[in-house]
Amino acid sequence: MAEQAALKLEQEGMVVTGQHGPKASPWFGVHRDCCRELRALSQRLQLGPRGRAPKAPKTVAGRVSYYDRMDLLEGEDDAAN
Repeated sequence: MAEQAALKLEQEGMVVTGQHGPKASPWFGVHRDCCRELRALSQRLQLGPRGRAPKAPKTVAGRVSYYDRMDLLEGEDDAAN
């Protein structure tokens, strides 16, 4: 429908004569509304560049050394007393 409206705008022009003088073509509103709806649908379906971008990888916690574990356990003993 947006393509049909664009074709009509190309053939007839964006301004047409009305009863009270020149006015915007009614096809202009049709084209605007169709393009707006297409944009909304593409965002919902994630068809844009943001939807195609690779997702960030999940981070994996690093290994804790034996000495770090000892420090953590000593800290818990101090807090309990």
